Amino acid sequence: MSVAMILLPLFVHVALLLGLLLAALVGERQQPAMDPPGHPQGRTLSSLLFATLTVLTLVTHKADIIFLVLAWLFVLADAVRGLAPAGRGHRGPELVALVVLALAWAAFALSILLNI
Repeated sequence: MSVAMILLPLFVHVALLLGLLLAALVGERQQPAMDPPGHPQGRTLSSLLFATLTVLTLVTHKADIIFLVLAWLFVLADAVRGLAPAGRGHRGPELVALVVLALAWAAFALSILLNI
């Protein structure tokens, strides 16, 4: 069984989770199965997805310059998100962190599935 076949369900699952986080952030509505991204659990979920992606890139030897740039962008956006005052008008850093994380997962999934 190939690595792509093994990781494909994970990629689909991550896409669903990122979609739910994005919907909660953009719509600012409570999701029945999870807290919105501004809630500490939403932040924990994005951090867990980042850590998982980092481990997977190491194990599969797919860590490249694109991953490193996206990883640092995520970390910087997350740091800004942590320093920004909580409130309705300060969703920018949160959105940037989520979009960067989604791009990093997409790049990793494509590199596995297309074997590049």
